[in-house]
Amino acid sequence: VKCIYIDPPYNTDASPIMYKNDYRRSSWVCLIESRLKLSVPYLSETGILCVTVDDFQQKELHSLMENVFGRPNILGTVVIRNNPSGRPAQTGFSVSHEYAIFAGAGRKATIKKLKRSESQNKRYKQLDEQGPFMWELLRKRGSDSERKDSPRLYYPFYVSKDSIRVPEMKWQEERRSWTVKEEPRDDEVVVYPIDESGIERRWRWGVERARKNCHELKVIKNPHGNYVVYYKYRPPDGIMPTTTWIDPKYSATEHGTGLLKTFFAEYDPFSFPKSVYAVEDCIRISGLDNPIIRNPV
Repeated sequence: VKCIYIDPPYNTDASPIMYKNDYRRSSWVCLIESRLKLSVPYLSETGILCVTVDDFQQKELHSLMENVFGRPNILGTVVIRNNPSGRPAQTGFSVSHEYAIFAGAGRKATIKKLKRSESQNKRYKQLDEQGPFMWELLRKRGSDSERKDSPRLYYPFYVSKDSIRVPEMKWQEERRSWTVKEEPRDDEVVVYPIDESGIERRWRWGVERARKNCHELKVIKNPHGNYVVYYKYRPPDGIMPTTTWIDPKYSATEHGTGLLKTFFAEYDPFSFPKSVYAVEDCIRISGLDNPIIRNPV
């Protein structure tokens, strides 16, 4: 199978398991170790196992998963805000999270991207024959954005009223810079990735990519009289999941317990249910595009 999701008892006072005398933690470890070992033969070579736990046994569980799957096959740990309002703890903190630890059956197992949300897609308000996009600054900003960081990405565009192009150039390795081999036309302006403070930055695209995709660019003259180059930034197929899941949809109270009450008004058939959306996303990142849990309401 592609994904195994298990939610063992957390070994807290609220969800105790049978244990002998003072061996409460070791009994829990033996129980979970047997479950983990039995799961391995069921997984395909790209399969992923996800186990949820809280702070009480998180360290032991992580160590167990390293022993069973091998440290290189531990794919990561996600912190899920499953109780936004929190629950009191003796430490003085109000606990609002749990963990989901992911392990792969082998080196071929990888974490997949999640689908973009509607709010994320709203950023892409422009549309052309290839689909939605937004205009993004071609000049790199932030870290590693200066010319010295990537000298090959510092080169000119020749811009006119109707066109933008990259001139013929030759790379000079000894000088670590481009030598331009043609002059601009009378109607062209030379534009380098220099910011408003006069700092020499670099473009996001290399020379060959820029030459092939000039139709994806536009130039605007800003209020300071400087020419600024933008490119069509298109939404990626998905987003890489982060290690903190804090969206309200992950609330187990609202989308777990509350959801079950709409189906079973007279009694509670399950203790400590998860948010269906948390389970769904745990399954999605294992590579299953259409989990069984869909549109639960």
